[in-house]
Amino acid sequence: MRALAGRTLRQIAERIRHGAERHRGARQRLRAGCWAYIDYAVECPHHYQLVFGDAPIAEPDPGLEEAADDAMAAVGELVAQAQGAGLLRPGPTREIATVIWVLLHGLAALQITGHLHEPRTIDGNEHLADLLDLALEQLRPV
Repeated sequence: MRALAGRTLRQIAERIRHGAERHRGARQRLRAGCWAYIDYAVECPHHYQLVFGDAPIAEPDPGLEEAADDAMAAVGELVAQAQGAGLLRPGPTREIATVIWVLLHGLAALQITGHLHEPRTIDGNEHLADLLDLALEQLRPV
């Protein structure tokens, strides 16, 4: 399980970086990297929930810790670039990256579990990308 969790985290980090690298503009890079996280979670829900589900992995080994650090570093890189371009409010990059991760995790988890649906919320099957855009807009400098 630890090996699969580590591979999942490395794949998330790779997807984030690859998604962002495909674009030149800072706004597109931020959105693409964020979307890559959500897309991975929705595409591989069982792997995603192995890492972020109800039962945390007991006694993670150094390789798993390293993979988790790298996945969070990928989010941090997105945030640092977006802050440098004036797209995200200033502040400690680590803390803003944590907020972004919480946002991405929330969207992914709610979509995976089927909680984003009409009439209670916006339908995730149709408008998940719109929710991401709206959420990122809220983090722009005032």
